[in-house]
Amino acid sequence: MQPVNTPTTPDMTNVIETPGPKQHWPYQHTREIEHDPLGLLLRLEREYGEVVKYRVAFWNVFIINAPEGIKRVLVDNVNNYTKKNIDYQILKRILGEGLLTSEGAFWRRQRRMIQTIFTRQRIASYATQMLEEVEAMQTRWQPWIETGESFDLAEELMKTTLNIAGKTLFGLDLLGTAATVGHSFRYLNEYYGSIDLWMMLFGWLPTTRNRKARRYQKQLDQLVLEMIASRQKQLDKAHPPKEIEDLLTLLLCARDEETGELMSPQQVRDEVMTLVLAGHETTSNAMAWTLYELSRHPEVTERVQAELDEVLAGRSPTIEDLPKLTYCNMVLEESMRLHPPAWGISRQTEEDDVVLGHHIPANSVVIISPYATQRSYRYWEEPDTFKPERFMDATHHKYSYFPFGGGMRMCIGKHFAMTEMLLMLASLCQRLHFHCEAPDDIVEEPVITLRPLGGLPMSVTKRDR
Repeated sequence: MQPVNTPTTPDMTNVIETPGPKQHWPYQHTREIEHDPLGLLLRLEREYGEVVKYRVAFWNVFIINAPEGIKRVLVDNVNNYTKKNIDYQILKRILGEGLLTSEGAFWRRQRRMIQTIFTRQRIASYATQMLEEVEAMQTRWQPWIETGESFDLAEELMKTTLNIAGKTLFGLDLLGTAATVGHSFRYLNEYYGSIDLWMMLFGWLPTTRNRKARRYQKQLDQLVLEMIASRQKQLDKAHPPKEIEDLLTLLLCARDEETGELMSPQQVRDEVMTLVLAGHETTSNAMAWTLYELSRHPEVTERVQAELDEVLAGRSPTIEDLPKLTYCNMVLEESMRLHPPAWGISRQTEEDDVVLGHHIPANSVVIISPYATQRSYRYWEEPDTFKPERFMDATHHKYSYFPFGGGMRMCIGKHFAMTEMLLMLASLCQRLHFHCEAPDDIVEEPVITLRPLGGLPMSVTKRDR
């Protein structure tokens, strides 16, 4: 049962003026945030502090950087911070009313139902399939390993995480469609993830860019609806199933508690689209950034491999090994601190609120950024340095580190993702070294998720033991 948070009445006395840069001409700040949103968020946090007021086009935006303020938004007064803002309206164009974008009673019902697929016991049962896909990926790499030729590591990781999501959550092999799905998702990620005023206002026009987005959207919809129709035919032949084996079957068999009705094909489509996107895009990017950082820090790689040698002694990892891989876990956490896949979270206020003494009016856009807070000098020592050891004692404030969000809207797949990434990291680093030819040329691209701009060219060699 999801808790329903009771809002606390804001104290409107003694509010303080919220600092922020002045806008000298219309749309000045819109241009800035379109050009370099990550740099802007870092600069605003470092210049103005815990709460910043910023004007973007038609909206008053409040950027909350302090952990206690973030907790206010995600936990203490969560019902006042909704997903009615423009960012989520744009996301709904691709995801529909899925778990990420829906709210209220409908969201609570969907969350309760889908949570049954993400229990620790269920995830443990997925480990063998996860590892099989990682090992199949390494087999695909053999020609590159033998020649030393570089390849796009981000693309390869995307294919693998997509197929892991397909097999574990939906019982489907998606590797054959990975190129189509990956290309479509990449374009739509960029299209919908770009903070582009023109797209917001004129996305309906038949421009080349808009038509291309609609074509890719149609391709994904067709693929997902075919998956649903195929599974429905199987269920019609052997209904009801003896047990719910995967998420797709669960969605097709679930009945509304009040009406007894099954979910519509559109509702099933929305949840599948959300979980395919969330289940592979964020994980593949997190792994790409982790292997990128390891290629830049050989001393960290040595510690990772020493731990793997001690725990695994040359065999493949299992789910039982993961609690022993403490340093590997710290490496993943540190990578997601510097490069959080979900780099920004936005909300809209229903009513006036006060956050850390700052008045946040109703109908304001509120942004909290894992990227900015997790790189803040106020909450982290040497925040721009890759240093996994900082997570050894975990003395940081809970909401100075929140790559999976927080509160009742925390990512439902957090444990799934961490299990998948630990297995992948253990399998890959036990056997291979990763080399980035020009690490300083790799640039972060903040679209819906945080990905390497133009891919991640790497070469791979076998590890000498």
